[in-house]
Amino acid sequence: MNDIVDFLKTVPAFKDLNEISLSLINLRLESVSYKKNDYIIRCGDEADALYLMDDGSAGVRITVEGKTKEVSVLEKGEVFGEMALLTNEPRFADVVATTDVHLYRLTKKDFIDICTKFPSISNFLTHLLADRLGAKSDVMLNKTIGKYQILQKIGQGGMGVIFKGVHKELNRFVAMKMLPHPFVFDKGYLKGFKREALIISKLNHPHIVQVYDTDYAYNTYFIMMELIEGNSLREVLRDQRRMSPIMTEKIARQLCEALIYAHQAGIVHRDIKPENIMIDAKGHIKLMDFGIARSSYTADTKDCMGTPEYMCPEIIRGINSGPKGDYYSLGVTLYELLTGRPPYQGDNVISLTIQQLTEDLKAPADIVADVPMQLNNFIMKCLKTEPKERLDRLEDFLDDVPILMQDVKKNDDKDLTLMDTVSIDQELMKPDLSPDEKAKLKEHCHKVILKRLTPLESLPPFRDTIKKIRKLLKDI
Repeated sequence: MNDIVDFLKTVPAFKDLNEISLSLINLRLESVSYKKNDYIIRCGDEADALYLMDDGSAGVRITVEGKTKEVSVLEKGEVFGEMALLTNEPRFADVVATTDVHLYRLTKKDFIDICTKFPSISNFLTHLLADRLGAKSDVMLNKTIGKYQILQKIGQGGMGVIFKGVHKELNRFVAMKMLPHPFVFDKGYLKGFKREALIISKLNHPHIVQVYDTDYAYNTYFIMMELIEGNSLREVLRDQRRMSPIMTEKIARQLCEALIYAHQAGIVHRDIKPENIMIDAKGHIKLMDFGIARSSYTADTKDCMGTPEYMCPEIIRGINSGPKGDYYSLGVTLYELLTGRPPYQGDNVISLTIQQLTEDLKAPADIVADVPMQLNNFIMKCLKTEPKERLDRLEDFLDDVPILMQDVKKNDDKDLTLMDTVSIDQELMKPDLSPDEKAKLKEHCHKVILKRLTPLESLPPFRDTIKKIRKLLKDI
């Protein structure tokens, strides 16, 4: 038994499974041998099992227009026939032993049984399918999901695999998220997902990625979403380490607007972090990945899902705080944008929880000199350990005067980033500024903004924006 488990550890498809999971799979494996030229699988047969090559080799053969050709060779450690576990369709290729072969067979019935009892085991199917759907060419796989055609894989994480796709009739490009199979085998999660997917699909807000459709294929669910051209805030942070207070506040306001809208619809995101926030070249953000979202009224506190560094302390303790859990994650994200790191860092949930409950948090303004107190206080209020002490309303932050409209200290002469100039440009373009607000903004621009921008005017990325700002200032 130990020898087989050791062998399973070397199989790439099983690399993320622990020893207990591998032992459970091993208990259901059937040892099978074939002679050279024997058929292991015949095209048209009922798909009832997957196979794992232990020794020897086999060829995968398909017949097109009466001509048979070998499209791939299977060797030690390779898994094949897995589509049997994902569809109810007959086999669509022959697999023939090209040498004497020894392999292990796992029936569909046995696999479904152990995955229903231990959903995490099915995670290897997600990796196998992601690789095949993401491959440029796979003649044996149908890449059409309902009305959508998969084009390429563009991302993969713990909450799913993202493909770029296209609506075949509308010729509209979309992002297609495939849920990991463990979620589908988890009946509790699946019941909640189906209920909440309907609500999420109806969310229509400029700062929330639009969900167009859902479909079921390959024994999992696909979510078809708006395809965003831009980068995640995580990618931005990797490039420039941290963001300016002006840009951070701009992002904070957009996120607040998105969360207020979602919370009013009864949806809590539960996984707000830089990876799940997209930003385009104009500084517009989109909150995405409501894949683990739950109704704020029905969330099961036993389901402790999310990213530990961004999870509120009460969720880790098994308490559902509803929207205030999102406030905490928002605070962590903004803290990281300003300082370049999350407020608490650790290797595991226990370490992070101990820090949250025992350590005094250093404010962003104590780490970065140019953080306005308005933004600093908002973040610190979001990060209160106890939900009852946390911020009550995101609307209060939106009611405050934006940093861009406030007087700035005379000694605050740091260089502006390209994102800052975009933010300034868009503030000037607002049609609903009152005369007093315009006057304050004009004074602010004359005293500080243009002084900062002048040295950058010769740089191509800034030139057009600065010219527009100069023109707008004359018109105010």
